[in-house]
Amino acid sequence: MTKDGEITTNPLDYAKRDTTVEKRLSTTDILQKLEDDRFFQLFIKSLQTEATEKTYRYSLATYLQFHGFTSTEKMMNKNEKEIESDIVQYASERTVSKATMSARLMAIKKFYRANRIKLDWEYILDFNKGEHIIHEDKPYTKEQIAKILEFCDVRTRPLVLLMASGAMRVGAIPDLRVKDLKKIESYHLYQVTVYRGTKDKYITFCTPEPSLAIDKYFEYRKQAGEELTPESPVIRDTVDKENLLSEKSKGA
Repeated sequence: MTKDGEITTNPLDYAKRDTTVEKRLSTTDILQKLEDDRFFQLFIKSLQTEATEKTYRYSLATYLQFHGFTSTEKMMNKNEKEIESDIVQYASERTVSKATMSARLMAIKKFYRANRIKLDWEYILDFNKGEHIIHEDKPYTKEQIAKILEFCDVRTRPLVLLMASGAMRVGAIPDLRVKDLKKIESYHLYQVTVYRGTKDKYITFCTPEPSLAIDKYFEYRKQAGEELTPESPVIRDTVDKENLLSEKSKGA
């Protein structure tokens, strides 16, 4: 408010006056702190797919990190105009593309809707202008991929080739399980089911080169003592042969 008690018309004033900003944590640390956060859990329950949940979790954590918040209490303990000003300040930061910011704002919108707070989103979205310099996304060339592969080991080679050949997002890799791969022997390739069990599920294929890399990687893990099952991750954490063989001998 002004000295006369009038409400300010500057949408950024509330955010600028917040002198109680907490020490900024990483998004990973913030997400760990949110596990017992009641507002956050209500937000998560409102989401329909695992893929959306993963994206929206990160988007909300990024927003909290921007303001130095470590819980959603600071997001909730304000009136509507103060909340809108916080979001406007975030949306006005031109460090990411307009599309990326739009996706992050949708997560924030979903959070407040799940917690029954109505905001003027038409007004808020007007401040999303995107970064000043537009960078065009271009696919890697064959030469660039070949250069990357020079530095790959038995684990990272199938990872790179899967994304290059199957046009997969890196975010889809952690959820891939052995059961999601179907070998088509006649063509020496794999049919890959991405985001199985969600409405975002789709089928893609990888060429013989990544298929061979996957087979070699699986064989490497078997030699290290790992027992591959349909639920085993396609790309797992780094394999420590000595530890796996040691654990296997103990269980024998």
